[in-house]
Amino acid sequence: MGLQDLPIAINGYLGDALIQWEDTIFKLESLYDSNHMGNIMVPTKKIMSATHIKVLSSHFKNIWIFFAITGLDELHKGSLKDYEKSYLQLCDHFKNVVCAIRPIIPGKNDKIEIIEPILKMVNHGNKLLMVGGYKDIYDKLLPQYRNETLFEYMRNYCLENGIKFKEKCIDIISDATNKEYLVSEVSQQNLKMASSLGYKFEQINNSIIPLDNYNGCLTKGDLNFVKLITHGKVTAASYLNSQVISVKIRPGINLVCSSSWFHWAKQTSCPVKCFYCFADYKSLIRTELEEFGCNPAILIN
Repeated sequence: MGLQDLPIAINGYLGDALIQWEDTIFKLESLYDSNHMGNIMVPTKKIMSATHIKVLSSHFKNIWIFFAITGLDELHKGSLKDYEKSYLQLCDHFKNVVCAIRPIIPGKNDKIEIIEPILKMVNHGNKLLMVGGYKDIYDKLLPQYRNETLFEYMRNYCLENGIKFKEKCIDIISDATNKEYLVSEVSQQNLKMASSLGYKFEQINNSIIPLDNYNGCLTKGDLNFVKLITHGKVTAASYLNSQVISVKIRPGINLVCSSSWFHWAKQTSCPVKCFYCFADYKSLIRTELEEFGCNPAILIN
């Protein structure tokens, strides 16, 4: 438990797992060789080829595929029919394929006529859908954009057609597996693991309150990391109030942890260059420039 069952996203934060194919396969092999038990997510905007699907389904059958389809054709590589063909092939080979419509951007893809064909596609697949609004990368105070009329339409469509509709990765995984992530009683083993990584905290019932870390400055990433390790409810009296989700537990190891995933990524200049990308160097969200994350097994020693 603890680090061994961390949910891990491969080359997904500020990147694309298929564009970085060889590095993605290297990371997957490393996790499987170390008997990692947690959910592993392979995210992409690319249309998967038969070769991609064969390699992944032959060796890494239990991974989660997050297929981002926004209706914006960011890659300029194909029509929705091409995406649908790839999506349905993925659903034939993998149990856990999530269509991710995000971000939904005002004036771009926040229209029913753009989203409805994607909903129909998901209805023909394995019926797992995640959506999310656009977040202004230069204003941390603004919430995610939400077109409530559109969200209500999507929610009703999914309810009528038996599609699991969620706005967070952890929620859709919990729903699809019928397994709640937060537990009623945090194990002492997991608390000991968090402590061994340099975190000092108080525990009140099932709530964990981090007080400090190795770096002397708690970030949102630290709170996410402790939550994913312990499976408990994590709050903090004081932390760096920004979008920064980097984690420092010892010198020389750069880690990043969002609210749903521990990220292991090798970032090069992304060739997609989506106009809405938060990987801009001036972004309040960008945390690392090159490479971050690791196989969690190396953090145990």
